[in-house]
Amino acid sequence: MELFGDAPDAPGKARVRAAEPDPAHVALAERLPGLRLGTSSWAFPGWQGQVWKDRLPSEALSAHGLTAYAQHPLLRTVSIDSSYYTLPAEGRFATYAAQVPDDFRFVVKAPAVVGTARLRGETNPHALDPAWVEDRFLPRLLELGDRLGAVLLQIPPQPGDAFGDRVFHRLASVLALPIPWVVEVRTRSWFREDLGRVLADTGAAPCLSIHHALPDLRTQWRVLGVNQASALHIRWNLAPGRRYEQAKRAFAPFDRLAAPDLEHRGQLAKAIHWALEREKAAWVIANNKAEGCAPATLVALAEAVAAC
Repeated sequence: MELFGDAPDAPGKARVRAAEPDPAHVALAERLPGLRLGTSSWAFPGWQGQVWKDRLPSEALSAHGLTAYAQHPLLRTVSIDSSYYTLPAEGRFATYAAQVPDDFRFVVKAPAVVGTARLRGETNPHALDPAWVEDRFLPRLLELGDRLGAVLLQIPPQPGDAFGDRVFHRLASVLALPIPWVVEVRTRSWFREDLGRVLADTGAAPCLSIHHALPDLRTQWRVLGVNQASALHIRWNLAPGRRYEQAKRAFAPFDRLAAPDLEHRGQLAKAIHWALEREKAAWVIANNKAEGCAPATLVALAEAVAAC
């Protein structure tokens, strides 16, 4: 029987074959069943030998690589980041759901229109608007069915008065929708008790994030009430001391750990071990700009968790 990436090609369809699974990675996955690791999208040719068997252009991987990606024993989730920039076409998410195993789960980024007070220099009337989310975004999410794992509401840096005095009330109204929200706030002035209270009251999960715009992990843990959440969510976004474009130039083609960040890896491993010991699921999404190669980052992190 031919499965996934080894299936015969449809006419005009690029064949994306999965790399042979490493037995050590299979053993790690079996040892850490509560840990879901994934990357930000999946269209990187530099992952040949780690995720892909062959080197293919990013366009082919983006269109046809998801099934092969999902065969990696440690990659049990992926973040769909494209939805942050453009609301996906009807049926797109249903197509994704059909390409992965039953136990695979997606993390979906909410569109920027949900969490940004100004877009393209103009006031955004749909910011923190539950009606827009319910009418426009929720129907797309429902296409994923039980393969939807989490929805990331990423709120980029905002001016202090961007949403007015009732910002946390408006945030709570969005988070009250029946969506598995995970919240990543990148405005430092928002890191106070009001934010932690909204997350606790609505049941939304806080997101620990490594990013230059954010406080250190210890501060995030305390203010956001991470220890009270039902699951641990982590986004390892960007190498310390670097900006996005700088990291992109330095780390391309994202085929190796160009700048291992042992300090943060150790901190995250301890946090994940803490969660798994308490039978809390732990979700980690890594970006290539964290250490140079997201799949290699996640393998190294899993090894660190197993060593705790």
